[in-house]
Amino acid sequence: MTLIQPNKQKKFFTKIAIAAFVPVVGGIFWLIILYNQNVNLTHNLDERKTELQSLEANNAELKEQFFALFTASNVEQFAKERGLIKEKNPRYFKVDEPWVFAVR
Repeated sequence: MTLIQPNKQKKFFTKIAIAAFVPVVGGIFWLIILYNQNVNLTHNLDERKTELQSLEANNAELKEQFFALFTASNVEQFAKERGLIKEKNPRYFKVDEPWVFAVR
């Protein structure tokens, strides 16, 4: 005669269900955390891209102002204000030995 003990079977299946349920719930929470970190990273990246674009625009404006300082008319005016003259035959000096720190 076979005796079925339903109480023992319930405890066994309950333990298996709990053992399977805990990792699944933990995995779900872990995936939610990863998703939130991914979304935050994406938002931060978008903010940095817009910041980079504004910095590039500012850099272009500064370069334009810088190069405007060195136009021919501005350089000539600068030279006149300081009493400088343009040398027609400049003499340059030569260094026969190469620089020690430039030679490997």
